[in-house]
Parts: sequence; C-alpha cells; structure tokens
Amino acid sequence: MGTSCRFLAKYRRLLDRRHFKAIRRGQFNMTIDTGLVTGLKFLAEILKVPRYVITEYLLQVGVYHIYQALQDPEKRGELEKYFVDVN
Repeated sequence: MGTSCRFLAKYRRLLDRRHFKAIRRGQFNMTIDTGLVTGLKFLAEILKVPRYVITEYLLQVGVYHIYQALQDPEKRGELEKYFVDVN
C-alpha cells in the first residue's frame, strides 16, 4: 500500500469516527425474527454498508409510516389488531 493510500485510509477512518460520534445511537437489546436479521444482512451486503445503516433507515421509514397510519382511526384500529394478533 502506498503512502497516499495509507493516508487516505487513515483520514477515512477519522471521518467515519467523527460521523459516528456526531450521531447519538442507542442499542436495542431485543430478540427479532431471524428472517429480518437475514434480510438486513443481505441488504447491507448488496448496498455495501454496515448493517446498522440499513437498520436505522428501515426503522425511520417504519416509524414514519406507522405514525401516518395512527392519524387515521380506521388504520389505527387495524394496526392495533395486527400488533395484538402478532403478539
């Protein structure tokens, strides 16, 4: 590896570390369906990004759409029924 490649690799790690520290992250210690885990790994591999990036994005999209559904009483009832049935 040349000097410039080593420098760029080190610089990239510093940038990644700063970005990581700029966004506060919490850890969810819970059990989820193994199919979801496999899907997350698959998507992360296809997009060549860390799994947490895909996980955060899917959570953001899901929270947005669930929040929108909660605004409609009929959709809210469907969601509540689904969550009770799944549990």
